[in-house]
Amino acid sequence: MRGTLLRTSDDPHRMLMKTGMLKQNAPARPLRCSDCSATSARAGFTLIELLVVIAIIAILASLLLPALSKAKSKAHSAVCWNNLKQLAICWVMYADDNNDRMPLSTTVGMPGDFTGVEPSWVVGSALRDTNTANLQLGLLYSYNKSAAIYRCPADRSTVDGYPHLLRTRTYQLNALLNHTVNGTRSGEWYSEKWMKHKVSDLVDPSPSGVFTFIDSLRVSGGGPGFLIEVKESSGTDQWGTRPGEQHNLGANAAFGDGHVTYWKWHWSRFKSSRGPLPIANSTDGADFQIIKSHWPRP
Repeated sequence: MRGTLLRTSDDPHRMLMKTGMLKQNAPARPLRCSDCSATSARAGFTLIELLVVIAIIAILASLLLPALSKAKSKAHSAVCWNNLKQLAICWVMYADDNNDRMPLSTTVGMPGDFTGVEPSWVVGSALRDTNTANLQLGLLYSYNKSAAIYRCPADRSTVDGYPHLLRTRTYQLNALLNHTVNGTRSGEWYSEKWMKHKVSDLVDPSPSGVFTFIDSLRVSGGGPGFLIEVKESSGTDQWGTRPGEQHNLGANAAFGDGHVTYWKWHWSRFKSSRGPLPIANSTDGADFQIIKSHWPRP
């Protein structure tokens, strides 16, 4: 208004009311973002952003999980390798302490399977034993008192009648190495001349070429011996027991001189039934020849 002077000391709100520019009870206008000199930060993510993050995590997981699984498989194989190495050393030490004679592998038949009885490198059944007591009765246990070396960590097979109890033993010993079945040294597939009793008997091949211990499939049964049939003895090449497949379709095997190797298979026998198994095809036959080439001959 004309003639009215506003002093800096006057309250602006009161002066506006005096001049009629602001009504006394008028509500205050809410503060809007457009009134701010800077935009405030948002409080969260949009749905699209969350979906993008989830998709990225899923892609990373798909890339990492196979690598982690492969690393776990290699770790299991390394432990299995070491287990067989320890058993091979025990086997060699026993022969050194017993005038070159190999530890016995004493087997008796039972309904549908075989089991080890004393004296034997291992006692009991890998399919029925619920604890390690029978392992401790074996001839090799005093050389290494660790029951863990008898089982491959990749072996997830369980004890008969106990679906959540893992087997205590995975490994079997070459059945031509001081092996007896029901008290006899010869069997249906082999005559006595094939049987080896001392390490010095291993000539063709030599100890470095004959496998001793091997990891095997559950379908191989619970006995201590690993057996194949060869045509040079019985007229037929066929599987008796089955080598393991738990290491990327392959098995570890120890030899008479103590070294360990890995064999990669190209045919699976995992779903086969227990008992003799004819060779399925040329691929299966190639796998069989790997075993046979390291099988002792008379």
